[in-house]
Amino acid sequence: MQKPPVTLAGSAGGGSSTEMPDITKLATLLAVHVRVAHYSNGQSGCFYQQFEPAPDSGCVRRRPPPDELNTRDGSFSTHYLEVGATYGKLGFASYGFDNTLTTTSLAVRWYPPVGGGGMDDELANLYSRFSLFADFKTRMNYTVLSRTRFRHRHELTALVEGECAQQRPSPADQCRATAELAMTFPALYGFGVFTRYAVGWDYYNIAFLNRLPHKPAVGIFLQHASPTFFGERWRPQSRR
Repeated sequence: MQKPPVTLAGSAGGGSSTEMPDITKLATLLAVHVRVAHYSNGQSGCFYQQFEPAPDSGCVRRRPPPDELNTRDGSFSTHYLEVGATYGKLGFASYGFDNTLTTTSLAVRWYPPVGGGGMDDELANLYSRFSLFADFKTRMNYTVLSRTRFRHRHELTALVEGECAQQRPSPADQCRATAELAMTFPALYGFGVFTRYAVGWDYYNIAFLNRLPHKPAVGIFLQHASPTFFGERWRPQSRR
């Protein structure tokens, strides 16, 4: 049975009534994003261990092949253009707070050989100029001790995400994936705990050819946000 809309009385000065939406229904989310960005590891060493920097000559070979990545101070630098889309569902609790959020995203990223700090051909031959990203995320807010004055909300988040770059040469892994479960406590200024399990290659630094160890990780984090105490949003007291 469909619930009738909630109608609020007009203001003291008159005016028409306002109909509130039915917050028990799921809202549909659809977003498209375009991102232009840069990242690097801030190092300036030669790309391979067999090379050494030389004045006015860049890097010159000092030892014969086979070449190995310089994971101590080798430079890793790239720009990228990313285009993606996200689809999701958002639900609300009866008191109006967002209660559940489930999203799935898909994106493609291009690392162009342009500009200072862009990905050169040497790096692209190992890292790939294109990669495909996908993720699935679900978040749930719930209240504990709801019938007492000490009620407060917890936030549970689960995430599965991955990336594939088919141009990466063998024997390097062409795909990587991460599964993560996190618990946030808004009443503690966004303090939270998480556990994470990752497989595949180390994608974000000069050690990208290395395979991540198959070991779970645990940790803590602080999510910057306005704290929530006992079900109410905290507001700073005004000065007098």
